[in-house]
Parts: sequence; C-alpha cells; structure tokens
Amino acid sequence: MNWIQYIIQYGQIAAVLVALGSLVSLFFIGKGNRFFLPSGFWGWTSALFSVLILWGSVFTFLIIQYPLSPLKSAYNHSGKEAPDFTFRLVSDNSYHKISEYHGKVILLNFWATWCGPCREEMPALEQIQQDYKEDGLIIITISDEQRPVLVNYFKHHPMTVVKGYIKSESWANSPFKDIQGIRPVSFIIDRKGKIEDGMPGGHSYNELQNKLKRYFN
Repeated sequence: MNWIQYIIQYGQIAAVLVALGSLVSLFFIGKGNRFFLPSGFWGWTSALFSVLILWGSVFTFLIIQYPLSPLKSAYNHSGKEAPDFTFRLVSDNSYHKISEYHGKVILLNFWATWCGPCREEMPALEQIQQDYKEDGLIIITISDEQRPVLVNYFKHHPMTVVKGYIKSESWANSPFKDIQGIRPVSFIIDRKGKIEDGMPGGHSYNELQNKLKRYFN
C-alpha cells in the first residue's frame, strides 16, 4: 500500500482524531480563564497553533471526502473477487467476459480518448503487454465511448492489447460503476480472478513493471 492509498483510506479518520485533539487542547488552554480565552503569550501562541491544526484537519477531511473520494472507490476493490465484467470488442463487436481470461494475470484498464493521461499511458501498456505476454499477462482496455471513435483511434495507434468498450449507459449496471468518474484507472487481477491492486491515474512503464513483476516470479 503506497502513501497516497494510506492517506485516502485512513486520512479522514486521522483528520477527525487530530481535530478532536485540537479541540481538547483549546479547552485546556482556556480552562479556568474568563470566556475560555487563552492567557499570556504562550497561551495565545498555543491556542493559535491548535486553531491552525484544527483548520488543517477540517480541510484535509473535506479534500478526502469530495475531490479524492473517487480514488478511494478504486482502492476499495483491492482484495476482492473480480466481478465477471462483460464488455464488447472494438474489433468485431463481440461480447466477452473477464472470466474468459482467468488463468492469466490481467491488467484491466479503464480509459478514454479524451483523457490526456490515458493517451500518455497507452504506449507503456502496449510495451508491458509485449514484454510479458509469454509470461501470461493480458491487458484489457475498456472505454465507454462510441465504437467508431475507438476504431478510429486504434487505426492511428495500433495496439495488441485486448481493446474493449461498453456503452455509456451500461455504467449504471456495471460492477465498476463507482469508479466511473476516474480516468485512467487500472486493476491487477491475479490468475485466480482476485483483484490484487487498484491503480488510479496514469503510470509509466517502470511503475507498471514494478507493480506486475512479482506475479511472474
């Protein structure tokens, strides 16, 4: 678990505890004084410091609660059985399921052509697929854009990964509906069909390799 994941997973709890600690400090600083106001230079300095910590804790709580909340959804899939997600191939429009690829290490990547970090990550995904194909890696890219858009993209950017898509309205019934607002986000699914890691954001070749190499030892 990386430090970002620790912050997203446990940051709110830590922020609440720190905020409560700051309130307790303010109580004892003002205890016994008129209107609970601090007394003396060090009293006011300590009170100001406690207020700053309290403000920072509330701000951190709100940041994790709202702007960063979609990332928490991505991490929450880790350790769970991968849902038998159904998608269609861009190439021939045929239906396929994630379970068809059990026995291989799967990197399931949700992306979009309008997403800059997604496009930047694509060459790294293709290269890691080429380098670890013989070891049993299969990369599946999924977009919720219209098929002609994806056909045109891959016409100009050929890739050997599994290129899939779902209709945008299908997100409501998708087992991954809680990460709809995140692009890109990837999941590592082991050979037994268990989600081992959720990886929001784009990743370089080296980052992908560091995440995946332990599955091929």
